Amino acid sequence: WQALLRERPPATAYAEAETLARRALALDSASVDAHLVLGRIVELRDRDDAAADLHYRRAMTAAPRDPRAYGRRAL
Repeated sequence: WQALLRERPPATAYAEAETLARRALALDSASVDAHLVLGRIVELRDRDDAAADLHYRRAMTAAPRDPRAYGRRAL
């Protein structure tokens, strides 16, 4: 959000968010929040829809009743 709201430079905000999300995945490979964050980063920063979809699918697999990944994937 910090990058989208321009509260911090996008490159800095995305890099920090990616680092933290990857650290979370190192601790718990099924972390729904980490996959959602990484999906959003690769979708917005890298413009890589296939990689974003992979993260959203992993989030859906980890928590099939969590609607956030379904919503992000639908966009």
